[in-house]
Amino acid sequence: LTEQLIAGLARWGRVSDGRPTSASGGVTRVMLAVESEDVLPAVAGYLVGGGAQLYALAPQRLPLEELFMRVMREEEAA
Repeated sequence: LTEQLIAGLARWGRVSDGRPTSASGGVTRVMLAVESEDVLPAVAGYLVGGGAQLYALAPQRLPLEELFMRVMREEEAA
């Protein structure tokens, strides 16, 4: 993955630090936080169209406790 390709992911959500979160054995992992899983086909198409070899796209959801804590922090800040 090129830096430009990773930076382009920002159109769909928040890229963790804009850098790969890990790379080992020739595999690079990038975390992208999106509002809805509906964007995942477009994300996959963008990556493959940009020359990346996409082996997996694995959605992960926040645990309920983490989601609750985020909502509470947002309410405290408001």
